[in-house]
Amino acid sequence: MINLFFYAFYALLGYFLLKPSQKTKKIAILGIKGAGKTTLWNGLRDKNEVEHVTTHYQEIDEFSIKSGKGEVTIASTKDIGGGDYYVRYYDELIEDGTFIYFLVDINTIKENKDAIRMRLRKIFNMIKGESGEDGKKDCGFKILVTHTDVFFNNNLNRMPKAQLIEYVNDGLELTTIKGLPRDMAKRIETVNLNSPNDIKTIKDEIIHR
Repeated sequence: MINLFFYAFYALLGYFLLKPSQKTKKIAILGIKGAGKTTLWNGLRDKNEVEHVTTHYQEIDEFSIKSGKGEVTIASTKDIGGGDYYVRYYDELIEDGTFIYFLVDINTIKENKDAIRMRLRKIFNMIKGESGEDGKKDCGFKILVTHTDVFFNNNLNRMPKAQLIEYVNDGLELTTIKGLPRDMAKRIETVNLNSPNDIKTIKDEIIHR
């Protein structure tokens, strides 16, 4: 009985990997409109152009991520818009072995709170299984907090990283979303999408999995 309990416990943990692992087959970059999804895709593909046009639905061909001596191939996928209409494509993008980077613009947390919570709930229900459907195996996710530079320009006092994470966690009331992992604070990271060092950190995380 005890063995079954621990098996179930670790199986549940396996639904929500903290970082990409050897079992990760796909990357999905999701989030609200304007959070920086296309910018991150461009950074991972070493495309330096800045996108000022809203993405709706764009094919991402298979490509290689290189950092130092490491290299890994990323399977073809799609870069989708952040509006409510595009949530329907989550079913297509999230498969077994998918690691999800969910982007949140720290400046629009209050106005987009309900939409963000709805999307996170959708993701977690898909991974765990809902309405009698099987869940997804070997998946994981983390929240990347973007546009902190603008946030600091609008606020006189700069926050340390830990306080920023707390601001996001509390602002979205993540602990009240049923089914979320209890280690949400460990899954929130700040990122400057225009910083080569921050992009390299994400690349290294994917490569050295």
